Amino acid sequence: MEQNRSACFVAISGIDFPKRSRKYLMNLTAEVAKSRGANFILIAGHVVNGRELDKQLKLRLKGVKKTADKSKEEMCKKIEQEFVNEMAGALNEFLPVIKDVNYHIVVAEAIYDWPIGYKVLEVVQKMRGGPQGDIRLFNDPEHKMPVQLPGFGDVRVLVPKKQPWFYENVTGVMQRVINGFAMRTNSPPPPLIIVGCTGTGAFVPRYRGIPCIAIPCHNKLDEQLSAENMVGCTVVTIAKDEKVYRITWDPIDYRTVIFNERELAIPEDMSKAHRRVIRALEPSSASFKTIEFRVNSNGNGHRKTPWSAEKVKKILEELQKRHLVEYNKAQNRYAINDALVNKVNVSLEDFFKNKKTVTFVQKSCWHVGALKALYWSVLHYEPKLARDVDAIVICGDIQQGISHNYEYNGELLPIANGPDKQELLAGLMQTQIMMETFVDRWEDFRKLKLPTAEMVKKCTVGLVIKEGNHDESRFSSGKGAIILMIFEMVLRYEMAKRVNQFLQDHKVNDLTYSQVAEIVNAKIIRVGETSVAEVNGIPIGLKHPHQGKTQAKGARIQQTNNFFMQAFRNHPDPKLRNIAVVGVANFHEAAAICTSVFGRTILGIMTACELYDTKFENNFNKVVEFGMAKVKVDLNENGKFLAASVQYSMTSEEEIVKEDARIVLKNELTTEDISRQCLELSKKFNIPWR
Repeated sequence: MEQNRSACFVAISGIDFPKRSRKYLMNLTAEVAKSRGANFILIAGHVVNGRELDKQLKLRLKGVKKTADKSKEEMCKKIEQEFVNEMAGALNEFLPVIKDVNYHIVVAEAIYDWPIGYKVLEVVQKMRGGPQGDIRLFNDPEHKMPVQLPGFGDVRVLVPKKQPWFYENVTGVMQRVINGFAMRTNSPPPPLIIVGCTGTGAFVPRYRGIPCIAIPCHNKLDEQLSAENMVGCTVVTIAKDEKVYRITWDPIDYRTVIFNERELAIPEDMSKAHRRVIRALEPSSASFKTIEFRVNSNGNGHRKTPWSAEKVKKILEELQKRHLVEYNKAQNRYAINDALVNKVNVSLEDFFKNKKTVTFVQKSCWHVGALKALYWSVLHYEPKLARDVDAIVICGDIQQGISHNYEYNGELLPIANGPDKQELLAGLMQTQIMMETFVDRWEDFRKLKLPTAEMVKKCTVGLVIKEGNHDESRFSSGKGAIILMIFEMVLRYEMAKRVNQFLQDHKVNDLTYSQVAEIVNAKIIRVGETSVAEVNGIPIGLKHPHQGKTQAKGARIQQTNNFFMQAFRNHPDPKLRNIAVVGVANFHEAAAICTSVFGRTILGIMTACELYDTKFENNFNKVVEFGMAKVKVDLNENGKFLAASVQYSMTSEEEIVKEDARIVLKNELTTEDISRQCLELSKKFNIPWR
């Protein structure tokens, strides 16, 4: 029997039934599960709003009296059971039945679901065939979830046991829950931790050395108790890749649907008059006077023939009779009926209609020239990762530089003892990576029989260069030097020369050298003063902040996302006002988080380094993380974030290739070890001595 090499599941949390739950969100998630071939849907806590159910039950029990044949206590039990059965029936209808997909429900009884919520879930499980049906129920806040992958182990699903404090930092609740578990448990480290009830979207590939994922909420978010800021679902894929299991994090943000839910709730079969009045309630619920103003306003002023108050009142009454509009007497406000909103008909196809996509590999803190840079590992993995992406993004610190006595303390390779040599070596290495990708793509696209110029464009992967603090003149050379000029010149020249030679070797002679150079040069983008680069028509913000790391994993990403949100809020370029993807580096640690402010979601990708460690960081007890990220982002036609796919590669010692391992993993380095590394790099890239 063939063993599974991959597993996929959809994770959600915080349905909040029956208060803020949305049926159309559950239907969307069911579609996601079917389209991705998910094995199951994990609901990590807060399926039920226990507080709301308890409140409703108390209202029903109010004034209950004994009868001739039943005591008051018996009557209360009977009413409670009827209430539980009623809620269970509604929840059963709410959860779609999906062929070959089960629900794994972890109950957060202490805070969110409450005992009454657990009772409701038990009845739902019975309705769906008991433990052998499609609902698996677990009342353990630290549940071990088996994943059928040989050698992978059980995933830990954690939900809070106490009401979390308010955190401005997006990863605050996630880290607090994990820390509480890690310091108390007797179990060995799990291969993956999922944290529910955070209301955030986050992926930290190495928190306490373990991949950790936080799940957004799954309801219309209208209050923040801790750090909640995202509504959506998360697709988690675990796949065997060479030596290790690779985890891919796919967050899907439902904010764009929720923003338009009132508009989507309006039925198609309405008269123009009815539609005009109900559209006045799309922005928000409103008093009669506000509705009258909105009806008679066309956005730029009042209509030529305004409607009378009597006419507006008459149509409102007709809409109420059709149960399309409801009136709250206590607040004196009209609103589109909540039941109508809850049953909005929106499909996954509608959700992704007219989407725009960008794909890229992000690496950072390469530190070429450093003794323990992962030279051969980068050369091995990056071409494979970049084979099908729009661009490679380098987010700073391409070279190590010669500051901090690097040239005397043994932190540099002897052949790279100088910023010019480091830039030259980096330029030649990046050229080889891009040429390997070029050759692979040529094989992929040959059958398309495209014109040569188009083929060269498709086969040359884009490169975005962002400078870092180690690239600056104070680290690397004399004052006034142009940052990374040698790296860029070598890269442009070598790429044009080698692509041209490749074409000649393949008897393709319809492009001149200058035409090849023009195509190559257009593919290499230097990030300018705005710190924004455009890839495939989509702006990506890139920052290498001159700051230290923090205990809060998401803090620097969140600060950088906020920078781009605020810096370009009123910028004349509309693309800069709508940046939805941001790259961050300099902290030698990795994380990906979604932050949301005023209805806009920004995905922040922080990459670690391509360096195993340094004496400087080792002496500060700082664990250096390494690796690259492969990223895919979907935006809607207005540039708003819809979904992403993030996979961190080259993150463990097992993935370091042997040529690097004999240096970075060795306890006692000898002159022979370093000489061999220098010799082999020199043979491959022919670096001048002086």
